[in-house]
Amino acid sequence: MIWKLCEKLDLSEFGINTQSFEGEGGRPVWPPQLLISVLVYGYTLGIASARALERMMSWEPGLRWLCGLEEINHHTLSDFRVKHGAALEKLFAQHLALLEQEGLLDLSTLMQDGTKIAAQAGKESYRRRPRIEERLAMAKQAMQELDRQAGEDEKMDERRQAAQQRAVRERVERMEAALREMEQRQARAGKKEGPQVRVSVSEPDARKMKHSDGGWKLSYNLRTTTSAGPGNFIVGVGISTAENDLGELTAALERVEKNTGKAVKQLVADAGYVSRDNVQAMVEQGVELVAPWKEEQGREAGALKRRA
Repeated sequence: MIWKLCEKLDLSEFGINTQSFEGEGGRPVWPPQLLISVLVYGYTLGIASARALERMMSWEPGLRWLCGLEEINHHTLSDFRVKHGAALEKLFAQHLALLEQEGLLDLSTLMQDGTKIAAQAGKESYRRRPRIEERLAMAKQAMQELDRQAGEDEKMDERRQAAQQRAVRERVERMEAALREMEQRQARAGKKEGPQVRVSVSEPDARKMKHSDGGWKLSYNLRTTTSAGPGNFIVGVGISTAENDLGELTAALERVEKNTGKAVKQLVADAGYVSRDNVQAMVEQGVELVAPWKEEQGREAGALKRRA
């Protein structure tokens, strides 16, 4: 079903930068229809990891059928998803429009909720600036050493050499991204607390957040907007590093309107989204916000605690 659906879609936008075609010179490429089908099929199984999909291609029946018993490298899948992110979003938005047109999607009432997702990075990756700079220098030195060895040893396996260089290059890129994130956080923290700021060297965007079990973990704030009618289709997804949901409601509405082309009329959310600013913003946009209102004592609790 997924293969036949992708067969009917206009995927010309995905092949604009292709430089290799059948019957001509150049390395063969996987067709966009196949890569999209594999990603979508993975989503139906609850699998979004490109590495996991690559491992499953040797035994999972649906993936074996789609790929014709071949295996697609996880780098190819993840690079395609990152490189064509905007085009894929447009493609999925078209699916939502078709579902609504066929009466399968009801956008009259939407549900908004968020949850904190623990990052893959461990606490040992959470470092201050001097340690990150030290690791970056070591990674760059390792890259130079690999280049030197490759120049001296002509017999070295090309695939092994490329894999080693790619691993070191990716490590350098992660360290540089961590330093950029460090500079931004230190600027916000100020001179007094700036030196104490820590950033994960493996996932620079992750923030330390408190979870419902009372523990603190490197995490992301994942927010989803779904239809309230039959099917409960996801119509908007957002990820941020904000520790709470108060500032995320307006952005969620913008995503939904972009994906569906429809203005939101009624939105149901939990108490995490309730604030004076959000209520006023919803009134200005003509959205009926259904959410539990905090009693006066509860709304003042935070301010009272801060001021002892």
